[in-house]
Parts: sequence; C-alpha cells; structure tokens
Amino acid sequence: MAQSIDGIVLERILESGARFREPQLLGVADGMLTGLTQMHSTGAVHGRLGPAGVLLTAEGGVWIFGAESSQAYAAPELLMGQPPGPASDVYGAAAVIAHLVRGAAKLPPTAADLDPAFGWLLGPALSVDPAARPTAGAALEALRALAASRHGPDWRRLAVLGGLTTGVAATSVVVLAGSSAAATGAAAAAGGVAATGIAATGVSGTAAGGVAAGGAAGAGLAGGGVAAGGAAGGSAAGGAIGGGFGAAASAGGVGSGVAGVGAGAGAGAGAGGGGLSMGLVAAVGAAVGVGVVGVTAAVVVLTGGGSTEQHDLPATADIYLAGTSDDDVSISDAGTRPLRIDLDGAGTVRFPSVSGELGACGGCEPESVDGGNKTFPSTNLMPLNGITGVVHEDRTLFVVGVFLGDGEPDQDDQVDLSDADSEETQEPGIGEVFFIGDGRTGDGDEQEIVVPDGAETLYLGFADGYSFQGVPGAYGDNSGSADIEVTLD
Repeated sequence: MAQSIDGIVLERILESGARFREPQLLGVADGMLTGLTQMHSTGAVHGRLGPAGVLLTAEGGVWIFGAESSQAYAAPELLMGQPPGPASDVYGAAAVIAHLVRGAAKLPPTAADLDPAFGWLLGPALSVDPAARPTAGAALEALRALAASRHGPDWRRLAVLGGLTTGVAATSVVVLAGSSAAATGAAAAAGGVAATGIAATGVSGTAAGGVAAGGAAGAGLAGGGVAAGGAAGGSAAGGAIGGGFGAAASAGGVGSGVAGVGAGAGAGAGAGGGGLSMGLVAAVGAAVGVGVVGVTAAVVVLTGGGSTEQHDLPATADIYLAGTSDDDVSISDAGTRPLRIDLDGAGTVRFPSVSGELGACGGCEPESVDGGNKTFPSTNLMPLNGITGVVHEDRTLFVVGVFLGDGEPDQDDQVDLSDADSEETQEPGIGEVFFIGDGRTGDGDEQEIVVPDGAETLYLGFADGYSFQGVPGAYGDNSGSADIEVTLD
C-alpha cells in the first residue's frame, strides 16, 4: 500500500528567508550525515549534495534524494572534473551546514568565520584535500557530540522544525510500506554517467540508496544483487537483493531529470530477506527518482502528532488553580479553573493564533491578550500553590501557561517575564509560569515553548492580584476572553 506524505525541499525553505535555530539545524545536519553514512556503506555516493537534494518531511524526517545542487556546495575536486567520492558528499553536507549556521551561502564554503565550535566541526570536512576530510560516520559522531555539549543529551527535543515550512510549497513523497528487511544499493547509469540513488532518514527511521534513472538505462547494486531500470515508459526487473528480488517501473515520457532523476512518475519496491522492503518516489517539480529503501535508526526530528485545538479562555481563568482541587483553594477572590490540556507526549507547544480583549476590572479599559498598562502599570505577584510568582515591568493581564507533572509543583520564586515577548523559544520548568500573550514575539515571529521533562499537562490562564501586586487573587471583576489556538508537536 502506497502512503503519500508531504515534504519541503530545503532549498525552498532557505529561499523563503527562514532561519533555523541551532538545535533545528543540528537536527537537519544529523539527518543528512546519517543518510550519507548509510549510502556510503553500500558503496554509493550522491555526488552533488546541496539544499536542492534534501527533503524535510511533515513528520520530521530528513531525506536525501538525487537532485543536483549548485556549484556553491560542490567539492573542489568536482569543479576540476574529477569523479565524486564519499569525501565529496561530506564536503557538500558541510557546506550546507555552514550555510544553515551562517544564514547564507559563501563562496568558497568556509568555517573560518563561524562559532569556534562549528569551526572545529566543519573545518576538516571543508578541506580542499579529500583525503583530509572525515568520513560521514565520523562527522556524524562529532556533530552529535557537539549538539549534546551545547544543548544537553535531549537536544533532539529542541530540533522540532515548528513553522519553518509554513507557506512553502510541498513536494509529494510516496512510501511503499513493507518489512524491515534491509535492501540498499549503489547506482550507475549506462555510459558511465552517475545516476544518483536515494538516501533517506525518514518517518520510520529508514534510509535508502538505490536506482534513479534519468530516462536512460540504469543499474543498482543491492545486497549482492542487481536491479536494472529501462528507458522512459519502460520497466525493469532486478536480480537477487538480499536473497529476494526487486522491481521498478516508471512512465511519463523521456527522462529529463538532473543527476539521474528522471521526468514522469515512478515507484520502486524491493524484497530482501524476510519480505518486502520499502520503495520511495521523491518528486521535485517534474523530476522523479526511484529507489530501494533499507533500514537504519535515524529519526532526528521528534514530533507528537501536530494536533491543533481551538479554545475560549475567559479572563477569570486563574493560573494559580492549576493542579488544585476544590479543597485546596486558598486564594482570595479566586477565579475560574484554568484551561487544562493533556500533552500526550508532545515535545513543543505553539499558539498560532491568540486574539481577544480583556478587562482587569469593572471600569477598566479593555486591552489585548498581550497585556497592557492603561490601568495598572506592572505585575509583581508572589508564588502560590507551588507555582512561580510573575513579574513584568510594564504589562498586566496577559495570557500565560504552566506545565505540571504527576506530582505537586514546588516552585517558591518569581519569574521575570519582562523580556519574554522577544524570545522565539522559551524553556520553562515544571511549575514555572511562561508568557504566551498573542503567541508571537514583538517582531511577529511565532513563539515556541519546549515541554519540560516529566510534564503531563499544560494549563492556560492569567496571573492576577489586587492591583497586580503581592498575593494572587482579584479575578472576580475581570472581563472578556481570549480565543486561543494551541498546537502540540
């Protein structure tokens, strides 16, 4: 059964002007190097790796497919007319990573002007001498060590891509489901022209290396067997692959793809060992590549399903009632219960849309969900019920949230949210109130909240008190509500 999934070509994301946070770019780099490691283990090479040959899926996979990128990412030996090798792919991957770190391509690619940690990582990989470059596997180990040292052992939780692909046209990717039998291959086209295979780090942690025929006869070696691809409109049957056999078919006219990626439509399937492997068709514009997919453990971007819910949040929602029972309420003029949302294993939370008007007292002028100071100048609330107090130097009655686990929170300090509106990413602890407001920074960028370890529920509400000072309370005279959209990833 074919399963259609969507993905965005990395080149198109970069063209949109989007910037990756460091954990995100490390996740993309991890996926590229994992795919290259798998491909090189079969004897295959990509040859001209760059952003045009990297696909990011909606589910968080990082796929390498057979599209040729510009010379900005080509290794020096390729520009001199020499044949590509594994070291050429490592150079291309390093050039892409340098682009992500810097925010722009540079000719020639260099790491000299980057953070010293990235210089340590990318400098050897961008060496002019192919023999001086590390293998893809060694580069992958170094990258993971760097990521863990800078962002902790759970750095992948910070690598969720969030809204980076918003508004960028998607590319269709079709996966043929099968068993976990490994069947990977190297590719070569008739006449000695490289027909780049497909390597992938995908939804199920799969990797691929196989045939991508650009309208000419091609052959792929996999597990000691051979699979041959015919001309456009033709079909081919392969020999033994890991004890089984594979087949590929394509249609749609004469191939006009680049680097062995043909025009038209195609599908690939392979059988190896215990049963069917997985086939992949990656379509980029009019170009389609066909490959045989094997297995590797390389899922790099973690998501929790991407579910979105719409809620109405009254201005009386008391964040300090989070996790309490009716018997525990000791707040003077307590409000209504805060909105409770089960996290279901989500790694991040976003608020794509938050709107509404809120009043802090019977005669107060309504203000936005981002808070204001028309009636009261600032917020300075003490902690209560194990939840942090809240400080904001010039705003009151803004939407806030707090994460709780399966035990009672034990926070006994205040958190200063005065600058939270400028932070694209917040990483609160359990019981620590965080700023939501309208869900965006002052510059209009969507904010992302990283779910802390052990968190099971999210509560949304407001931090209020008499004149917004001292002990929390005084919710009874609040008016209005916020219409809030919550996305769990």
